Parts: sequence; structure tokens; C-alpha cells
Amino acid sequence: MNLPHRTSSLVGRGPELAELAGLVTRSRLVSLVGAAGCGKTRLAIEVARTVADRFPDGVWFVDLTAAGDAVTVLSTVVSALGFAPADTDRPAEALRAHLRDRRALLVLDNCEQVLDPVADLVDDWLSGAPPLTVLATSRAPLEVGGERLHRLGPLALPEGDDDVTASPAVALLLDRLAAAGADREDLGLLSAVVRIASAVDGVPLALELAAARARAFSLDEIAHQVTADPSSLARSGRGSDHHRTVRAAIEQSYALLPADEAELHRAASVLPGPFTVAAAGAVLGGPDTGPRPARSPRTWSPAWCTTRCWSRSDRRGPAAPRASPSSPPCAVTRRTRPARTPPRCAAAATSGRPR
Repeated sequence: MNLPHRTSSLVGRGPELAELAGLVTRSRLVSLVGAAGCGKTRLAIEVARTVADRFPDGVWFVDLTAAGDAVTVLSTVVSALGFAPADTDRPAEALRAHLRDRRALLVLDNCEQVLDPVADLVDDWLSGAPPLTVLATSRAPLEVGGERLHRLGPLALPEGDDDVTASPAVALLLDRLAAAGADREDLGLLSAVVRIASAVDGVPLALELAAARARAFSLDEIAHQVTADPSSLARSGRGSDHHRTVRAAIEQSYALLPADEAELHRAASVLPGPFTVAAAGAVLGGPDTGPRPARSPRTWSPAWCTTRCWSRSDRRGPAAPRASPSSPPCAVTRRTRPARTPPRCAAAATSGRPR
């Protein structure tokens, strides 16, 4: 196997791991799609380990974070495979021929900034290398024929009177707090743990960054910090710059939006909380105000992903400063007046977490 070494345990993704392992053994192209920081890479690597024995010709991990166009996508794949094409004038054809009879699994990670060249390459492989299977991670689908989508959301938070430690979000946070050397007595303060997990909506990246602060702060202090500004969470010390801060991950997603969706996100950034599609229509105006689900940088929760969007302060961050200069008051600010918003929609936009 040519996969990154484990540096931590996978926590809270048992059902997703089982489902994806099944998909990868039945489908030739599986795309694991989700917002920045939701743990796509970590889960994809574990899926690849789980199914490795089904691919006798190898399992390969290809990190496309640094790729910017078709040329660098192809060169990154070739380098990861350790393949030296004999025909340097037609490397894509040479790679296809190399893969043609191989029952192998390629994990293409971080495809979102090079969707079109990756889609073209994968489409070529699906037709020219029948035994090959591809598992892609991205913030948007590749939109290639035969693609099977698995949408990954944040980890589930505690609900009602449930045992809070059974929540995947709390379980991950407790695991990472212990690894960070949090005080054992502090770990017993489950109310603070739940506050932290809830403040970051169960997003794994944010949970791990919050846990790292236990080296310097108490859980109560961390809970206060992330409640005030979740986007301030940052990675310290050595390691990759990828997703070093929550804000950087969000801003990267925002930068990848098409112009029309970026404009819509700027307009919606004035809404202070969760909102329905109907509320967005009432506030923003126009018959087609809903962003395309595939590419919008929203964090979805399984309980309400089909009907509600969430515009927390950390996710409004990249767009809020841009809302006023780019949109006339009549198009944005004026539409947030309660008189223009149906009562249920107004309530949804101001009531806090979705219910």
C-alpha cells in the first residue's frame, strides 16, 4: 500500500467507513464530498486501508493540494505512482496504458481546485482502464458518468438526554484532549466539552484544533474562546500548512466559488443564523436564490441538511466584509428587515441552532 502513515485514530466515523468500503468495492468511481475540515482525507485513507486486499495491483494515494492545472494534475499522479512514461510527448495516453489492466485503487485527494482536469482524467481512465477504481475527495462532485457520491457532514452532536459521550463529536474531542495531555479532572467537565463541540458544529478540524489548546488552557477557557470566535482556531507547531486555521479553510472554499455563488454567499452573510431556502428567497429576492448544492461552502448537518443552511459567524467571515460594497442596500440589507421576511423564516434566521 502506498498510503500516508496513521498519526491518529479514526473516531466517530464507523458507519461512514463501512458504507464507503462497500461503495468502493462495488463502484469504479466514488466521490467523498464535504466541506473543508470535515475529515474527508482521513476517512478516505482509512477506507483505502480497509479494502486494500481487494486491489491486488496496489492502492495509491495522490495529494492534489498543490496541483493547479491539467499538467500539474497529471504530473502529480505520475509521480505518486512512481511511473516513468516512455512516451513523454503523450503522458496521459502512456498513463492510461500503464493502468489499463491493473486492478488498483487510486485515492485522489483534494480535487476541488482542479475539478475539470481531474474529471477529464478520471473519465479517460474509466473508459480506458476497466479494472481501475478511483476514490476522490473534494468539496464538490466531479460530475463524471458513473460517479457515486457520498456526502460527508460534521460529526453528530449530543441530542436531548442522550449520553453525551456517545456523540461522535464529543468522542473525537475527548480522544484528542487526552492525546494533548488535558488534565484528567478537566476531562470530567463534560458540560465544557459539549460547549466546545457545539460551538464548532462538530467539525472535526475545529475539534482537533480546539483540543490542541488544552496544552495551555482549561476546558472552560477553550469553550469561551471558541464560542466567541470559532474561526480563530489555528494549528501550531510543525506540520502541513493545509487547513492550518479554520478561517483559512473557509476562505479557500469561498475563493473556489463561481461568481454567481460568491455573490449569493455575500448577500446571505447578513443573516445571523440558520435559515431555510424559503427564508433565503424572501430575504434575497428572485425566483432562483438557492445556491447549487454541489459547490457552496456550507456545513451541513445530517439532521437538517435537506432544508436548512447555517451561516455562523465563522462561516460568514469571508463574505461579511464584502457584502456591503458589492451589493446595493436594496439587494441585501433592506431585505433582512422583518417586514420582508415571513414569520417562520424570520424565526429560523434568528433562533440559533436548527430545531
